[in-house]
This record gives sequence, C-alpha cells and structure tokens, in this order.
Amino acid sequence: MSENEAQLLSDMANMGLSGSSHKVYQTAINHLKRCEIQKDINLSLPFDVSKTIQYINYLLHARNVKANTCEKYLSGIRMYHLAMGFDAPALRPAIVTLLLRGRENHDDMQSKLDNKGKRIAVTVPVMKLLKRRIRKMEWSEARKRLVWAV
Repeated sequence: MSENEAQLLSDMANMGLSGSSHKVYQTAINHLKRCEIQKDINLSLPFDVSKTIQYINYLLHARNVKANTCEKYLSGIRMYHLAMGFDAPALRPAIVTLLLRGRENHDDMQSKLDNKGKRIAVTVPVMKLLKRRIRKMEWSEARKRLVWAV
C-alpha cells in the first residue's frame, strides 16, 4: 500500500468518529497514563483481562466514574489499540461486563437513596397539624380549601 493510500485510509478512519468521541478517547488515554503512575503498574499494549480490570478499578475508585463513562473510556482504549497497530483486545470479557453492571446497579441504588426525602405517614395527628398550618397561612379562603382538599 502506498503512503498516499495509507494517509487516505487514516483520514477516513478519523472521520468515522465525532469530535466529542476524540475528546473522550483522549481522556481515556490520559487516565491510562495516570493509572500507571498512581498504581505503579505497567499498562502497556496490548491489554489482557488483568490490565483491563486494573484500569477499570482505577476508573471506578480513584476517578469515581459512572459505569457509562467507564464503558466510553474502554471504547477509547480499544481505539487506542487499533491506532497503535494492535488487534482490539477482549476488553469486554464476562467479568468486565459484570463489574460494569454492578457499578451501574450501585449508582442507581445510590441515586435513589440520595433523592429520597424523609417521608412520614399521613395519620390523624399529621392531618391536624396540616390543618393548623393551612389556617395560619395568609392565603385566600379558596386557596386554603383547595390545599386542604389536595
């Protein structure tokens, strides 16, 4: 293959990704380098399952990313492998899928717990309290009746 043909193919491959994808993929590579430094490990290409799990562990714990973001970063690492001339590794073995699903479930549960306000049962004493508070409000009688009815 000539150099011109190779350049044309490279340009076409680069145009296959949006600008935002390029930024996310670059962030994934930057995190890869940070992970190596912080954990003092070698995450050279190509990845095996162990390196993939170490990278995911770094993302989930040190960077506290959500499962969806982690998946995007793994896609970036996959593209990095392709750009460096390696076949795309198995970045999605069953254990990786399980880890990401677990993180997703954890995030969903945490979100529900964080957004849940303190609730109390509507008992007769609570109704009496509401009635007293509504009477004290500086609203029209019509509005007070409407709020009480609701």
